[in-house]
Amino acid sequence: MALVNSNRVTIDGISTAALKFQFSPKKRTVCIDGKPISFVSKKYLVLNKPAGYSCQKNGNFPYVVSLLACDDATKNSLFPIGRLDVPTTGLLIITNDGTLSALLAEPKRNVTKTYHALLKQKITDEQIIKLRQGVIIQVDGEEYKTLPPKVNKISWKSENNIEIIITEGKYRQVRKMLEAV
Repeated sequence: MALVNSNRVTIDGISTAALKFQFSPKKRTVCIDGKPISFVSKKYLVLNKPAGYSCQKNGNFPYVVSLLACDDATKNSLFPIGRLDVPTTGLLIITNDGTLSALLAEPKRNVTKTYHALLKQKITDEQIIKLRQGVIIQVDGEEYKTLPPKVNKISWKSENNIEIIITEGKYRQVRKMLEAV
């Protein structure tokens, strides 16, 4: 607001005092203090994350965005929405849209996340019932009861495959839930 009120913003060389002004940034030149600013288009990609990659930039493993075939400047602007553990594979949304990321990651929005887990042994009906009621896991050194997830066997794959649908996103939540039963 201060930039506009002090006539430091121009559109095609003309300053405007209007705080709301509609225009196409691809067709017009916007400057602040005479310096053009560029229009950054939003990017949305999906990536099947392989095991061995991190969803965090500063980790001990290669960053998942490094898998993309694009220039370094573009890679530096992109980030995954949410996280998967390094050994976990799965679909990630990669973007430069912070607004979308906040909307999808915000707990009160109850956005569902679906996980398919291959277990070391067959899961029992009793274990599924316990999972569906919510289980106690450790979060930041304290006990936490998870919200009840949807849990289904994926028997067409094998007796050791299940699907868990959650709306939360606690650190290693699905692994901890499965360990709890």
